[in-house]
Amino acid sequence: MTAVSVKVMSIVFLTWFPSHISGSPSQPVITAVGKMSIHNIRTLLCEIRRLEYRQKDFYHGKWKFNGSDIQENSKYSISYDVYSPNVCLQSVGVMSLTITNFSKHDFGQYKCVLTRSNTTLGEDDTNMLGTGKT
Repeated sequence: MTAVSVKVMSIVFLTWFPSHISGSPSQPVITAVGKMSIHNIRTLLCEIRRLEYRQKDFYHGKWKFNGSDIQENSKYSISYDVYSPNVCLQSVGVMSLTITNFSKHDFGQYKCVLTRSNTTLGEDDTNMLGTGKT
């Protein structure tokens, strides 16, 4: 199992990062890159870099809330997209979690996790903290 570096950034929009990162070029890197909100809807984003495009169907993304897996339902919507590869056949993917009817009960730690063959390749987390408003 190869180690995956992770980095949390609290920003309000999706940002693409430079392609140069230290480490093995075949090692996926997952980063929580953003939080967006409109009224009572919150969307969390994770960027995944260095995906092997030919293996894209074997990667699986999931989200956790306070340590428990999130299942898609009328409250939670999960998406996972992989974009066309570069010349090295490496791709960038984006996982998103949209939470509808966001309330004070939804504040806590969210984690995006990338797996392949039941092996965790990387994960990163972000916190939704209470501000007195929901």
